[in-house]
Order: sequence, then C-alpha cells, then structure tokens
Amino acid sequence: MIGATFIKEFQLLLRDRGGLLSTFLLPLVFITVFGFAFKGARGPDDEDKGDGAPVRLPLCVFHEEGHEEPRNLVKWLRASGSFQVELLADSEEAARRVANGDFRAGLVFDAAYHPKDHPAILYLDMAAPEMERMAVVGPLRGVFARQQGHRMSPVPVDPDTLPPTPRFFQAESPPGLRRPFANLDSFQVSVPGNAVLFVFFNALMVALSFHEERKSGTWKRLLAAPGARPRLLVGKLLPYLVIGCCQMALLFAAGHFLFGMRVGGSVLALSVITLCVVFTATSMGLLIASFGGTEKQISNYAVILILAMGLLGGCMMPRIFMPETFRAIGQVVPHGWALDAYYDVLIREGTTLGEVLLPCGVIASFGLIFAGLGAALFRFER
Repeated sequence: MIGATFIKEFQLLLRDRGGLLSTFLLPLVFITVFGFAFKGARGPDDEDKGDGAPVRLPLCVFHEEGHEEPRNLVKWLRASGSFQVELLADSEEAARRVANGDFRAGLVFDAAYHPKDHPAILYLDMAAPEMERMAVVGPLRGVFARQQGHRMSPVPVDPDTLPPTPRFFQAESPPGLRRPFANLDSFQVSVPGNAVLFVFFNALMVALSFHEERKSGTWKRLLAAPGARPRLLVGKLLPYLVIGCCQMALLFAAGHFLFGMRVGGSVLALSVITLCVVFTATSMGLLIASFGGTEKQISNYAVILILAMGLLGGCMMPRIFMPETFRAIGQVVPHGWALDAYYDVLIREGTTLGEVLLPCGVIASFGLIFAGLGAALFRFER
C-alpha cells in the first residue's frame, strides 16, 4: 500500500515538470539574489581580503583656506579608509550636492571651527533611516575622536570628574531637503515596506482567479457572452484593484491608529502613490496569468517574482546594506520607486503631490507595461 502510493505520487510529481522546476528554482533564485546583495556589503573598517576594495562612503568637505585643524582632519578622514573624501570650493556647493544625492554627507568647517567650542556642520539627510545615518555618523565620530587623541583610560576614573565630550559636528539636513518629522519611530519606515510587499501578492490572487475560472468552466460561459473581450479583462481586474486599495487603506490606518504612524506630507499624494502601486500589482497578476500552467506552477512563478522584486526594491532588506550596484538595480522594479515616494510623504514635512509625480509616473508606467504585455500574451481559449 505504501509502495503503490509512493509510486503514484512520484509519477504525478514527475508529470508536473513546470511545478517541479519551479520548486527547485525558487530557493536557487533567492540564494543567488541574497548572495549578490550581501556580496561586498562589509563595514567601513573591514579589511580588504583580496576580493575588492573596502566600502568607502562618499563625503564632501569644505574648509576655509589657512585653517590647519580641518586640513589635518581631512588627512585623518582619508587615512581611516572609511570615506572617499572630495574637497569642494564653497559650503553652498557642499550642501547642494548632498541634497542632490551626489554625496552621502558633507562636512563644512568655517573660520571659527573648534572641536570643543564651535563644531563643524555635517550635512546629512536627517529623514533617512537611523541605520543609514549612523553608518555615516558613527565612523565620523571615531575619526574625530582618534584625531583629538581621545582614548579609554587604563585606570578607573570618576565619571563626575570627566570633561564633557566635545561636539565635533552638528548634523542637519541641507537646504533643499524637507525636514523630517521629530521623534520618528520604526513604524514610519516599516509600514510602507510591508504594505508594498504584501499588496503585490494580489498579483497571485489575480493569476489564480483566471486559472479557477478556466477549471470550473465559468470562463467559457463568459467568452460566450456578448461584448468585446478586452472589456472582459477589465471587468475581471477591477475588483482586485478595489480590494488592493482597501488593503492598503487598512494597513496605513492600522499604522496610524494602532502604532501612531503620521503622514508628513499630502494625504492626496499618499493616495495617488497607493493607487499607482495597486494598479501595477493588479496588472502584474494579468501578466502572470498569461503564462498559464498548473495551479502549482502559477503559484511558484508568482512567489518567485514577487519576493525577488520585493527584495531588490528594499521591502525586505534596506538598500543601505546592499552594494551600490544592487541599490541601482532596485530602481528597475516598481517597489524601489514606491518606497522612495512613500518615505518622502510619510517622513518629510510638507511633501506635496507635485514632488512625487515622477515616482508615481514611473510606477504607473510599470503597470501599463505589465498590462500591455499581459493583454498581448493572454490566450482567451486555452
């Protein structure tokens, strides 16, 4: 009995070659993506082991001519191996290039700079996640402290007699970047990532709904009804568009009412971003449905695609921990654009709809491409 059942099940598995292939393909895809994502993602102080140069954070610096203290600090910054330092001609250029994303951060030393009495200005996107900011601030503090000769005392010291720690620099957002909310918490960052990841699982629901219609015979009856066939696809997809919008509204409402998540910018902008994301996820479901196959094949294809895109786009792991190449790859999936737009609206004060029109347009373009390819490849009779 056991042997016969085993042979029967094994033969069924072998017949479903697509499902069997995707079963092995799913872990292989994730091993590959995670491997490349973490490749080279070492800390700034990690030594080079022969497989590439250490990670260096791009840092621009401006200091007044003739000021010896900042000049020595620049030498320490370069010798630390943590930063790729470039000297600029004036402080306004430093602020502008940090705001444009040319540099991760910028240090400005004016003529009155003194490590104890008059700190430098560190231009940094203060609306970035705390881990991303600390990846810059931590190594900088270490370099400043080493340059000043601060060391841990080898003998017990009374904390009350210690001098105050110098304020080497004062971090602030450069002009051109909107201020972040005060007292940001983790939900401002985690809710958008999870919302974008899970709304794309609606694509799996869309694809499986077409399979169920064909299997039950309902699809043939729909084809026999009067009306253009493209309208049938639109009518089929519209309920999932509504469901996706309700799902996103529920997630953001839970973030707001249960966890105190706030919206820094326009609620209209938040709504437009959400509509574009849901439209793209629903359109991707049509594209997956056009591939056809068994229920297992459709499920495996969709899960591979959805999770891989979510990983690349930063839904599952912040792009700060990825090499520069993978951060750029995150912009070739709609998830990366969606998260950037959500962060601007949720974290930066006063973000308007006009400021997120570009990412909204890109996300909607992904949706139009998915819908166009899905409609072109979709076979009404199968």
